Amino acid sequence: MENYGDKELNLPRLQSGVILFGMLDYRAHKLLWLMTLPFWLTTRLLYFVTIFVAIIIAQSTSYGTLIKIFIANLVCQGILLVLKIIISIIGRVLQGFFFFFVDVVPAHGANAEEAREIALTGRLFELNKKLENEIQNWTLDDTDEYARLMNWRVRLLGAFRRRLYKVVPELQRIHDESGKQPRELGMAGVDEVAAKLGLRPSWIERAINSPSSYNSLLAIAIISIVIARDIHL
Repeated sequence: MENYGDKELNLPRLQSGVILFGMLDYRAHKLLWLMTLPFWLTTRLLYFVTIFVAIIIAQSTSYGTLIKIFIANLVCQGILLVLKIIISIIGRVLQGFFFFFVDVVPAHGANAEEAREIALTGRLFELNKKLENEIQNWTLDDTDEYARLMNWRVRLLGAFRRRLYKVVPELQRIHDESGKQPRELGMAGVDEVAAKLGLRPSWIERAINSPSSYNSLLAIAIISIVIARDIHL
């Protein structure tokens, strides 16, 4: 018998003819991360292989340097677009298999839906929920932890953390005066608060924060440098 209150589970169990392995949401997140790590590493390898192939194709032509760079980037972006679609489909299938066999039990989440989100995104979901619905309880430690969960590019730039240090007190002031939580203000309202403080994200920050934009920019840079130096791979 499961005892969710005491965080005890007897595993596995049978439900509708399918063996389900019950697991607390935060533990399910760790297991899902470990299971998908090889898949993630493979996608990164494919990314650089794509750049390599695009350069070879461009270098095999007799066009000038600028045209070669254009061809390589066109080929690279086309392949990356196809790969993105395929990877997205495979990722959804893997997640589907995981949730088919693993019965995610709410521990940090308030219900089954939140437990599933925690399994997918971990601590980030909990902090987002607190930021949107309990701004009055948000602390500096929460800000530091939230910033640490961002990708390495955002952490390196540091602008996200500095902006949060200034935006959160303003959101707390708004809550004290109006009782409104950030969720009630909406994304547009929070962006407006940041803009009034002169803290709107720069285009550079937005570009490097987006995986798609960052991957495209990095590919363009690598292709341009390699072909411009006329390095034959």
